[in-house]
Amino acid sequence: MNTENKIRQEKARDHAWRVFEERNQAFRVLYDTVMEVEGTGTEETFSTLCRNLMRISKGLCAALASYDPDEGVMVLESVCWRDEKGDEVSVTPGISVRVGKETVDSFKQEQVLNCNDHEGCLVNIFPDSELKRFASLSDGNCYRVSCVREGELIVGGMFQLPAGKKMRLKDMIDTYLNLAGMIIQRVYLIRKIDWERRQFLSIFDSIDNAIYVADPHTYEIIYVNRYLSEQHGKDLRGKICYREFQGLDSPCDFCTNKIILQKKGQPYRWEYYNPFLKRHYLAIDRIIKWPDGRDVRFELATDITDRKRTEDRLQRVVQVSNDLIYEWNIQDDSREWFGDIKRALGYDPVEIERTTDGWLLLIHPDDRGRLIKSVELHRHSTEPFSEEYRVIRKDGSWRYWTDMGIPVIDKEGRPSRWIGGCKDITERKCLEEELINSRKLESIGILAGGIAHDFNNIIAAILGNASLARLEAKDGTGLYRFLKAIEGACGKAQALTKQLLTFSTGGSPVTESIMLEELLTESAKFVLHGTNTVCDFKISKDLWPAAADPGQVSQVIHNLILNADQAMPDGGRIELRAFNVYLKQGEIPLLQAGKYLKIEVEDWGVGIPSNQIAKIFDPYFSTKEQGSGLGLTTVYSIIKKHRGELRVKSVHGKGTTFTIYLPASNQEPQTKKEQKDEVVSGLGRILLMDDDEMILEIGTKMLERLGYQVNQAADGMEAIEQYTLAKSRGNPFKAVIFDLTVPGGMGGVEALKKLKEIDPDVKALVSSGYSTDAAMAEYKKFGFMAVIPKPYGIETLSQVVAKVIG
Repeated sequence: MNTENKIRQEKARDHAWRVFEERNQAFRVLYDTVMEVEGTGTEETFSTLCRNLMRISKGLCAALASYDPDEGVMVLESVCWRDEKGDEVSVTPGISVRVGKETVDSFKQEQVLNCNDHEGCLVNIFPDSELKRFASLSDGNCYRVSCVREGELIVGGMFQLPAGKKMRLKDMIDTYLNLAGMIIQRVYLIRKIDWERRQFLSIFDSIDNAIYVADPHTYEIIYVNRYLSEQHGKDLRGKICYREFQGLDSPCDFCTNKIILQKKGQPYRWEYYNPFLKRHYLAIDRIIKWPDGRDVRFELATDITDRKRTEDRLQRVVQVSNDLIYEWNIQDDSREWFGDIKRALGYDPVEIERTTDGWLLLIHPDDRGRLIKSVELHRHSTEPFSEEYRVIRKDGSWRYWTDMGIPVIDKEGRPSRWIGGCKDITERKCLEEELINSRKLESIGILAGGIAHDFNNIIAAILGNASLARLEAKDGTGLYRFLKAIEGACGKAQALTKQLLTFSTGGSPVTESIMLEELLTESAKFVLHGTNTVCDFKISKDLWPAAADPGQVSQVIHNLILNADQAMPDGGRIELRAFNVYLKQGEIPLLQAGKYLKIEVEDWGVGIPSNQIAKIFDPYFSTKEQGSGLGLTTVYSIIKKHRGELRVKSVHGKGTTFTIYLPASNQEPQTKKEQKDEVVSGLGRILLMDDDEMILEIGTKMLERLGYQVNQAADGMEAIEQYTLAKSRGNPFKAVIFDLTVPGGMGGVEALKKLKEIDPDVKALVSSGYSTDAAMAEYKKFGFMAVIPKPYGIETLSQVVAKVIG
């Protein structure tokens, strides 16, 4: 081998060795890079990559900038250079610059590219950065580098070699840049995870609700948000939930872990109390998957202490007011009720489904359609509403409700829920119906009273003449019997006028203290005689005496028993009950507190349809083909004028119960002596005042037949003049018989008041066709000594006048 070849071989070996050494050093840089960035932060990672880029290129300086394709922005992440002492200096400027498509495309052309005069490299992109000190180095030793992965620019960079040096081992720099791209992708991923984590924490820490995560098996608290930490004043992570939240040594009895583990991720809502914070919470629990793969308990708890206090106050208000308050949530269609449902409707709270459909099931079928339309309307309406409807109690009775609500408006101006109140207005509705019935009776009473008054006068004339004629006829003769029959017919006509007068505005019962037991049983038995219906009597043995008109009460029982019998066409059983009750003030509207007799007539007949029950007391309303429509109207009027109360409860197809409240009497009942059918004669002067000529004529004839001298007066003023004149002449009247009503003139009550001023000892009797007038019922209160209802026969007239005169 000659010397020249030997020299070439040695140079080749030296070159190969240097290349080997350089590659070995480059691999060392690659290895160091991987080791150095493991576990480091993002800023330190970029600084390491930038420093090692300078090492592997053996350059004076290096820089790296990341690229965000979504924003079109490059961020100068790190700059590295050698100072005058040869030490490496790294800085992380963090400068952002928006770049155009041309700049990005130029970086994508080649991984390592020489850029003369820094054309298109980082020096020009970031002119105000740490790179400006290298801007003067323009000898062609500046290289632009880039890493493109999956068509996207990941990172762009640069490095500068010392003057006169050439770039060696370009393939190793390419390899290094590929490694840097993978590392930077990992950095981006870490940045994204860290950003999402910080976003997650920021969101959770901004929520003013308690949020925590715990292991459902070990009860260890894994995470708590800022709100919960501040509430407890310490870091709760790593601690046991039941100790920290409830102060217990073992898991809570009400722990929901088992429930939510079985519900497989479905939320579970519940309420609990934190004794440490003294706060009430509404919690939503569910199982979620934690990053380490285990199932954990997630809880979001809202502080509802103020709401609970409001609810407690609301409950107390509701209890005092007897109203029901509700909250209707439109989103889930739930209804929360506040108040005593048991007292209002008879149901236990769990028996009422807390949805709109559950509530609608309680509404009367006739009202339900209207309420369904109202519900649909107010799902979107923001206007307050008010509705009246009937709701069924557990005992089957219907109650009237008024329902008033206002919407709670969300941020978008739509109703999110409704707050409303329901009030039982059944008593008010009853009072309204009472008023309507009273007005109906008042209107018919005006007509009935006038007819009955005139009719009574006619009957009085007939009865009086028949009585006088009978006195002239021989007992047992045909004429006597005919006249007696006329008198009997007049009695029946009188009963009819009494029924008409029941509706009269001036008609009041002639009350007395009576025992009702015998009257009730005899009246019921009389009606049911010969029928297939039996009556069971349950009458208290210590029944109080009643302040009542026996004739009218008998008529009431007669009508109610007759109705009950007709409600059972094939016969059946009626139960008549009577017992004592003491009513508190307001217990029954319009009735004063005190002692009453409660009378109930119950049948198990066909009942009354719900759409007719409000009309049964209307005059001339009847469900029977042959009915007059006056029976229950008469009953209603009689009880009202006794200052009592009449109520009805009926279920169609099951039966009806009428309930009567009659005032009890504080006086002992008087035993009535049987009145004998005889004529009592007398002597003296009698003044008879009446506006009806027939009454004056027949009354005068009967009094004269009895032995009295009679003067007539057409009205009260004329009666006063005659009485005053007779008294001044020393020939006074022994008694005055006054008619109550004189159309267009002075009646008996006013005339007697004036006569009392003249003669306090005047003996006055009152007589009227209005046999149930207040002055007739309480004649002594008006100054009269006796009463003679029209029509009357000569026997009645003689006995009453004789008793007054003495």
